[in-house]
Amino acid sequence: MHYGDKPQTPPSRGHHWKRNGGRGWKRIDTLEDNTLGYDIRSFDWSGDKIVTRLIEVKSSKSDTIFITRNEWQNAAGAAPHYCFHVWKIPEARVLEYSVAAIMPHIPLDRGAGEWREVCVFLEAT
Repeated sequence: MHYGDKPQTPPSRGHHWKRNGGRGWKRIDTLEDNTLGYDIRSFDWSGDKIVTRLIEVKSSKSDTIFITRNEWQNAAGAAPHYCFHVWKIPEARVLEYSVAAIMPHIPLDRGAGEWREVCVFLEAT
């Protein structure tokens, strides 16, 4: 990890540098692996500590998103450092949802049934 001065060399594929509000630069890693349960691993400050943020990116033309079981298991296990960024199309506006905001809309396994994907209505969050 690198914090402070921006490196002189350009970032490699898969991450970029972003100005971190007066604390120098922070590295943001984008990942191309659907098994991880998140799309972006970023680093941020919490008090005097550096913390990891895991971000699942969704897009929607309506008021719904689909969340897979794997995404949810990772979200629930990493809260409060996990969030959902939902890009509203065509407005090109991003909304952020915490794990706590999504949790009431996640189904429970019952009997021999197991959910694999859930449709969440964003107006209800």
